[in-house]
Amino acid sequence: MKPFLESAGFTALGLSSLAHLRAQTAGASGAVVSMAVASSTGMAAEDVVAELRKLAPRLPITIAGLLELDRIAASIERMGGRLGAPPIVLGVSATAERHGALGAPNTFLYVCKSDLLAPDRRAQAACMIQRHFH
Repeated sequence: MKPFLESAGFTALGLSSLAHLRAQTAGASGAVVSMAVASSTGMAAEDVVAELRKLAPRLPITIAGLLELDRIAASIERMGGRLGAPPIVLGVSATAERHGALGAPNTFLYVCKSDLLAPDRRAQAACMIQRHFH
């Protein structure tokens, strides 16, 4: 994900511990949280998202994972639902590319591995992340 983000014009900083989260959210245009089983922070994605919401309540969040959206959407909805406002979960698609909720704090843009494999989907994902983070 980091090379993809950097090729889309973002500076991608890995998070080694939650102690660094406050400093990394200052001035950030968005955050990408991995649904990976093994995390560099040792915390579950939902705990990282909850901490992000405490520190930066309006920061747009993108979720990255290996599974297709239809297999993970319910988990993202549960995770977002615990934070207050009903979550909007968007995947990389032509219909979601111009969705008005991109950039909203209760919107979770989901990008999966297969979104980054085909050049057209990769370009679409980059466009959506740029809209979500700006």
